[in-house]
Amino acid sequence: MSITQLLQKLTPATMAEVKPYTRSTLTAIEDYARLDAMEAPYTFQDLPDSLQQKWLDTIKHTEANRYPPQLSQVAINKLYKFLNL
Repeated sequence: MSITQLLQKLTPATMAEVKPYTRSTLTAIEDYARLDAMEAPYTFQDLPDSLQQKWLDTIKHTEANRYPPQLSQVAINKLYKFLNL
């Protein structure tokens, strides 16, 4: 089974019927990039080699799914200092 067939099988019929739309305020604009929906007008391969390598080096040394503590003392101290408290 191809990935396309699998996606078609797993996608509810109501979702398959959804069509892309353009906001009425943008219909008069010929060229635009909509960046408010996690969209980017380029792919990773479009980036310069140096930027691709920098990005790869950064994520190579980053732990996945790491979140700071909810009450980070460092952040609290910096906020106190900023507010002169």
